[in-house]
Amino acid sequence: MSTCSHRNTIVVGVDGSEPSVQALRWGFKEAMLRDASVTAAIFWTPPGISPSSMPIPVVTPMDDETEVYREVLAEALRRARPGYEKVPVREVVEPGLAGSRLVELAEGSEMLILGSHGHGHVMTALMGSVSAAVIRKANCPVVVIPTRLVAELEPSCSR
Repeated sequence: MSTCSHRNTIVVGVDGSEPSVQALRWGFKEAMLRDASVTAAIFWTPPGISPSSMPIPVVTPMDDETEVYREVLAEALRRARPGYEKVPVREVVEPGLAGSRLVELAEGSEMLILGSHGHGHVMTALMGSVSAAVIRKANCPVVVIPTRLVAELEPSCSR
């Protein structure tokens, strides 16, 4: 992939949480200031079923899963977009590990924006952290909107 292929694009990782909605809102504001577009992306890890334990091929209901996450992204866009309707948006809804897929998607972009959940050290050690993975591997600037700023970034600041 060419590193110039996504110039003037801001990638925002979305999971439906309030911090991710605020990250999306911040991404729209940045895109408007930079005359850029936004790629709003949501990734999920499909439930795993070991094929070796099944006598027949397993078909994952990927369409159902995709539709659920498409609705999550649509709701986040509905909440974050007022005032930024002129900013072009590309929606990405796909299975995959969020950290690595966001890094791949953001290659050559203006920046990658995420919301922080603020789970703390124990939860991060147990579950991993998309933000930490992205910060280590991204080849573009990464912005993580801290949880404590979510209230300050409510719609009154987005216009």
